Amino acid sequence: MWRCRPRPLALMLAVIAWSWGWWALAVASGGHWLAFPTVAFTVLGMLGPLLVTIAFVGAGAWDAPAGAFWRDTLDPRRVAARWYGVALVLLVLLAGVPVVVASLRAGAAPWQVIEPTGAAAFLLVGALAGMVEEPAWRGYAQLALQRRIPVLLAALVVGLFWVAWHLPLFLIEGTYQASLGIGSEGFWTFVLALLAGSVVYAWLLGQAGGAAVIAVVYHGVGNVLRELWAVAGMERVELLVEVAIAVALVAVGWHWLRRTLDSGRSPAR
Repeated sequence: MWRCRPRPLALMLAVIAWSWGWWALAVASGGHWLAFPTVAFTVLGMLGPLLVTIAFVGAGAWDAPAGAFWRDTLDPRRVAARWYGVALVLLVLLAGVPVVVASLRAGAAPWQVIEPTGAAAFLLVGALAGMVEEPAWRGYAQLALQRRIPVLLAALVVGLFWVAWHLPLFLIEGTYQASLGIGSEGFWTFVLALLAGSVVYAWLLGQAGGAAVIAVVYHGVGNVLRELWAVAGMERVELLVEVAIAVALVAVGWHWLRRTLDSGRSPAR
C-alpha cells in the first residue's frame, strides 16, 4: 500500500474540524448532553480523534503498516508491566494528594471528603476517553511531531490542540467543562492542567518505547480514578500536583525531552 510521511498538524486540524462541527450542532440544539438529539451530536464529536486517526492511518498517512500502528496503540502487551506501575503511581499522586489535603483541612478521614458524582455516564465516558482520544494526540501527533521538533516542544504543541479541541464542551449543558464555565478560575485550571499533563503523557510515551497504549490506559484509568476520588474545591491543588509531576519528569528526562527523535520513538527502558 502506498504510504507517505505522517501529517500531524493536518490530523489535529481535521480532528478539531470534525468535533467542532458536531459540537456546534449540539450547542445549537440547546439541550443537555444526554438528551436527544444533543447526545448524538456530542458523542459524534467526541469520536473525532479516533475516527480521524482511523482515516489517516487507513489512507496511508503513516509510514508503517496500519496493523503495527494499532497494535502499538491498543495492545497492552506492547508495554512492560513496570511502566503501568509507574503510571499508576503518578495517577494515585494526582488523584490522592487533593484528597489528603482536603482531609487535613476538614479534620476528617479521607473517605469522608470524597464526593463522587456516581453518574455512570461520566464514568463510562471517562473510561473510554483514552481509547477515543489518545490514538490521535499521542499515538499519531506526538510521535510524528517529535521527529521534527524536540519532544518537549511537541508535547506542548499537542497540548494546545488538545485544549482547543475541548473548548466547545464548555458550551454544552451537562458536561464537566460546562460546570466550570468559560473564563472562570476552573477554566484556566483545566487549560493549564492539560498542558502540564501533555508533558507527562510524552514522558510516559517515551518510557514505553513509543507504544501509545500507555497513554490510552493512563488517560482512561486517570479519568475514572479522579471521578471516584473527586473532592470539591481542590482544583488548584490538583493543578499544582500535575505541574509538579511534569516539572519532575522534565528534570528526570531532560536529556531526551530536548531532543528531536529521528524515528519519533525512544527505546523502552
